[in-house]
Amino acid sequence: MSFSTANLLQVLSRSANATAVYSGEDIVIEFANSAMLAFWGKDERIIGQPLEEGVPELKGKPLKAMLQEVMCTGITDEGVIPAETLIGGELVSRQYAYQYLAVDLPEGQQRLILHTASDVTDKLRGEQALRDIDVQLDALSREQQLNEKLASTNEELAQAQATLARLNAELEQKVQARTTALAASEAELQALNEELISINEELTATNDDLRNTQARLQEAVTDLEISEHRLRSVVASAPFPIGVYTGREMRIELANQSIMDVWGKGNDVSGKTYAEVLPELAGTGIYEQLDGVFTTGVPFHTRAQRVDLVVDGRLQPFYFNYSFTPLFDQQGRIYGVMNTAAEVTDMVLARQQVEQSERNLHNMILQAPVAMCIMLGPEHVISVANPLIIELWGKPEAGVMNKPIFEALPDARGQGLEQVLADVYQNGETFRASEMPVHLLRKGRPETVYQNFVYEPYRNANGEVLGVIAITIDVTEQVLARLQSEENERRFRFLLDAMPQQVWTARADGTLNYVNEVVTTDFAESAEAIVGQGWQAFVHPDDLPGALSRWKRSLQSRREYLTEYRLRFADGNYYWHLTRAIPMVKDDTVTFWLGTNTNIDQQKANEQRKDEFISIASHELKTPLTTIKAFFQLSKRDTGAPGKLNPFVGKAERQIERLGRLIEDLLDVSKINAGKMVYNKEAFDFGKLLADTAESVQQTAPGHHIELENDCKIDYHGDQHRLEQVLINLLNNAIKYSPGADRIIVRCELENRNIIVSVQDFGIGIAGEHLKGLFDRFYRVDNSSARFQGLGLGLFIANEIVKRHGGSFWIESEPGKGSTFFFLLPLNGRQEFYDTDGDGQTFYSGSFIDMKYVPEAGYLDVDWQGYQNYESVVKGCEVMLDLLKKNDCRWVLNDNTHVKGNWSEASDWGAEYWFPAMAEAGLKRFAWIYSPSTFSRIAANKSLPSEYDAVQVAFFDDKAEALKWLVKS
Repeated sequence: MSFSTANLLQVLSRSANATAVYSGEDIVIEFANSAMLAFWGKDERIIGQPLEEGVPELKGKPLKAMLQEVMCTGITDEGVIPAETLIGGELVSRQYAYQYLAVDLPEGQQRLILHTASDVTDKLRGEQALRDIDVQLDALSREQQLNEKLASTNEELAQAQATLARLNAELEQKVQARTTALAASEAELQALNEELISINEELTATNDDLRNTQARLQEAVTDLEISEHRLRSVVASAPFPIGVYTGREMRIELANQSIMDVWGKGNDVSGKTYAEVLPELAGTGIYEQLDGVFTTGVPFHTRAQRVDLVVDGRLQPFYFNYSFTPLFDQQGRIYGVMNTAAEVTDMVLARQQVEQSERNLHNMILQAPVAMCIMLGPEHVISVANPLIIELWGKPEAGVMNKPIFEALPDARGQGLEQVLADVYQNGETFRASEMPVHLLRKGRPETVYQNFVYEPYRNANGEVLGVIAITIDVTEQVLARLQSEENERRFRFLLDAMPQQVWTARADGTLNYVNEVVTTDFAESAEAIVGQGWQAFVHPDDLPGALSRWKRSLQSRREYLTEYRLRFADGNYYWHLTRAIPMVKDDTVTFWLGTNTNIDQQKANEQRKDEFISIASHELKTPLTTIKAFFQLSKRDTGAPGKLNPFVGKAERQIERLGRLIEDLLDVSKINAGKMVYNKEAFDFGKLLADTAESVQQTAPGHHIELENDCKIDYHGDQHRLEQVLINLLNNAIKYSPGADRIIVRCELENRNIIVSVQDFGIGIAGEHLKGLFDRFYRVDNSSARFQGLGLGLFIANEIVKRHGGSFWIESEPGKGSTFFFLLPLNGRQEFYDTDGDGQTFYSGSFIDMKYVPEAGYLDVDWQGYQNYESVVKGCEVMLDLLKKNDCRWVLNDNTHVKGNWSEASDWGAEYWFPAMAEAGLKRFAWIYSPSTFSRIAANKSLPSEYDAVQVAFFDDKAEALKWLVKS
């Protein structure tokens, strides 16, 4: 999927409207956003399934047939349908506006259907609510008319009462007059009685009228009560909020369930003031709006107004369309305010989401790391353009914005872009191009710009194409660089193919990616086949593990790779090669490795022949030498008494013994090189071996005194003869190189189940720069051969013997003061190192090291102890690296004061792997306190590569000075 398609799908996926895309006659779901999936109650696993399989609830419903009709005819189908939706775990009936839009693709591709749906339930309810309001307003109008009729009836009643009062008054006057007249004349009594009867009849008729009027009044009151009850029932059952507030204090006279639910304060609100129920509205202007309506009689209406209400104990935002309408009494005075409302929170949030999506799209374009713009309409008017595309066009922003693209960029015409944009706009089809050259006039200069770009149709919510989104990446530099790089690579490979040795390159991760023609010729396979298999297919199985291990270490340390191994050629034979590879580093990053394989098989063969010659010569010389030694012994016996010949015979015998030792050494070297040195290990008394060997050598050196301070009386399992050979070599060297001294001291100690033997002389001593090479074959210090005889093989052989017993060799020496040679032999054939304590976070203790993190000073305190070897150094360094990372530590105090012996075998590992890893983990300062051992000092200097400039390294003899330097500000 392209960058732009993913962008568009991301926008669709965030749309609040449910959206899906279908394909095929089976209506396969190609895409569905989260709103559509939520509507179905499904998740993304249904993508790619036919609709009725993914949503089996739709089986037997007309939806599939409707979609197939659109797929067949291409005619859009839209409308409003009811649907059951899963909301809050319950099926709720909602109304949805839907549209099934056929999307025709380029010829040869199947038609798609874009399905959009939006919830219009609240909208339809709002419309119904408005109609209900109209009905209620009509009811209120009828109530007003009824009130007016009641007022009229009341006026008639009042008039009847006034007439009755007048008649009563007249009656009293007449009764008074008649009574007076009766007293004066009885003659008039009869007439008066008749008149009284007439008055009574008139009064009865008046009372009948009054009762009728009261009956009509009671009927009007009953109608009014019925009307009021109906009105209250309508208000109470209305699906939208309604409230009636009386008096200027806005006391709640009436509030239906809808408005009480909106307020969220419970149903006990009648009789309370509006401000008492909704104190959180203070300062929002709503109190003032109510008072203004009550004062002026002018209704107040607003739409989509935000109102923050305390619901469920917290202040929450809601949106309402609401009105405040004045209520009048019979005299036209305002006695209250009616509040009607419709909650439109969902609609407002949906609209805000759409608006925010539009803003996000614009902001995304403006902030995008690639050049982007939006062009609207068939004229492709530039409405949005980010700085990158403005820079790419090479025009001022004011000169291009809100203009048709080819008016703003007339130099882009005639290159086929007009038709491309027209097709995208008219057909809604995406266009993509890679490394397409476009000729532009940029900043007044004609330039050819290479672009990777995409033109996407820009659609509205209904799927209608509004314009085109252009996404462009300027790849001019990359294209030109690639073309130049391809040319350089062709030249580079030409040079490599012309070289007479195997040449190869590997990626930064070490995988082989090129071999020259020499390699293909030697292996008789194609370069592709060799690269695909890697060197593992051609390296001798015995050499492969070591070669891979060193290659891994070089990849990690980014240091030179140097090794020897045998490669299988096309003839099936293996040939020795010296392999060397160096990393090409750019901006502190390895870009590739360049390596060579130099055929050294002839040199190896020559060395082997030399070793074979030495072995054969040694064997051949031993026979005549044995005969000569026998002749000399016979000569000494025949000469009898002392004479002039005896001294010469003795000298000749000593030279023959020396020659015998040289021959034995040469024979041992040839065995070591050939891997044929045989060790016959058995238990023996090591102390007795030490004493016997010292005594034997003492007899041959009367000018020196060999002192055995302690002899380690312990049984040891090893090759007694070979270890005797080691002791003889050390004692002879001590005697040889101390011509001006006569004392040799031999010591033996047991420590941590190790035997440590030392031979000390007080002779000429050895300079420090020569100590490391003493165990190499044929190594001689400077021109010592001019003074001291020997081939430089003794220590080489002795070192190999000790190694084969799991031990190690080291030397302490000072020129002019003598030397002490040490070797260590583990009692069980291997040094033992074990853990003693630790929390895996801040400290660790072992038999060979203690370390702890000091948080108050922010450094790691490390104390190495005892005799170390490769295994102990690697283990300790790995623990140190782990604690450094876990404590985000930057400083290390590395104390070697208590180290004994030699750990130089681990120095290369330290430089190539461990210290680079420490630097990568954040190490900034490293204080190394030297061991008293000279050999350990040499190993220390070799363990820390000098090129790590980011890490400050310093060496000390005193711990206090080291700590002072480490924690300096």
